[in-house]
Amino acid sequence: MALKPSYNDKLHLPGLSKTEILILALEASQKLEWNIEEVTPEGARFEVPFNMYSHGEEITFTIEPGSDGEVAVRSQSSSVQFVDYGKNRKNIQKLRETMEEIKTSLTPEELTQKAKDFEEECNRPLTEEEKAYLEEEKKRNSFWSFFIPRKGFIATPILIDLNILVFIVMIASGVGIMSPSTLSLLKWGADFGPLTLTGDWWRAVTCNFIHIGAFHLLMNMYAFMYVGLLLEDLIGSRRMFMSYLLTGLCSAVFSLYMHGETISAGASGAIFGLYGIFLAFLFFHRIAKEQRKALLTSILIFVGYNLVYGMKAGIDNAAHIGGLLSGFLLGIIYVCSYKFEKADAQRTVSILGELGIFCIFLFSFLMLCKNVPPLYQDIRGEWESGIVEAYLNGELEQSVYDVAIVNPNIKATPVIVNASLENTLGQLKIMNRALDYKENKNMVLK
Repeated sequence: MALKPSYNDKLHLPGLSKTEILILALEASQKLEWNIEEVTPEGARFEVPFNMYSHGEEITFTIEPGSDGEVAVRSQSSSVQFVDYGKNRKNIQKLRETMEEIKTSLTPEELTQKAKDFEEECNRPLTEEEKAYLEEEKKRNSFWSFFIPRKGFIATPILIDLNILVFIVMIASGVGIMSPSTLSLLKWGADFGPLTLTGDWWRAVTCNFIHIGAFHLLMNMYAFMYVGLLLEDLIGSRRMFMSYLLTGLCSAVFSLYMHGETISAGASGAIFGLYGIFLAFLFFHRIAKEQRKALLTSILIFVGYNLVYGMKAGIDNAAHIGGLLSGFLLGIIYVCSYKFEKADAQRTVSILGELGIFCIFLFSFLMLCKNVPPLYQDIRGEWESGIVEAYLNGELEQSVYDVAIVNPNIKATPVIVNASLENTLGQLKIMNRALDYKENKNMVLK
């Protein structure tokens, strides 16, 4: 167990030259569909592509100087994952077996000729087309490639870019980069029952694209990138877009049901929805047993840890659970769609399922709107009149606020107001809640 697990081993290929050993390694990597990152006279470096069968590993292949065909091989996970479930050891085992298979299929004369051709190829100058291709490959495999849409990988980078862009615009407008104020989050569209359920329905969408500080954004986008690389290849870009939006809506409505009087923002409800979809595929779709076990264990640990961690104050676990359950249900629908051979039938089943999930959200949201507490309308009135904003900005003293919430027409001068006991109790409830908002006590991350 380590931040980036690795496995080291030795290969023994006596009687072969360095070039012949390299030929076997390069042909084996092509057969295994690994990316060739670097080739030198002393060895090579390969990348195991990041997909649902691999977490992305780097293979270093080094021919020991002065030895008779002894090679040091190292496989290391490219990303932080703590446990590799034997993937690094299996990578080296596959490389050894494939090299032996290729060696057996070639006569000594054929291998010698391949080595000679390889040396001649390496010594010739690169063409302009080859230089352009190498430059393009370098860009594609760079860190920035995660943010650039390409064929088969469109939705994930666009959604990540959109979340980052919204955060940049928020910062440019004066929102705190590490700890945004409550007022800033409300203005930018955070989910908040007294506003969302009394007219601002759009907050159920926007809350999935705004974040409570840079660290919150970084953690959510890292988790999104991980599942996006695996899932978009499985379900396609259109479904990926719809999955993010639909599970984000369901996470918002479940959060409103569980604790509507908190201010909630972040993409993790939708991200948990994507993990829920992936879990459905791991449980019910035709995936190789070995890969299913490794991925299922990894994702269940991730989901379980985050749900337990989400029990602490300041984390919107209700949004996580709402996203996860709606995602799992949507994932089952997507799995069922693959039982049809024709693409049109698969698309029809998927769209009907997505409409069903949206109807569940819409019915739940309308029921919450129908049964809003009277206090929510009072807070809505204070928000629209500007009293809450003035108070949160420190423009009103507490005594002025006490008066203003009973009589919104009074903005600056304290006066004595004769109110019934019922109105006074309601006034105190509203004011105590406003104090909580001012001190960020009612704000949760999701």
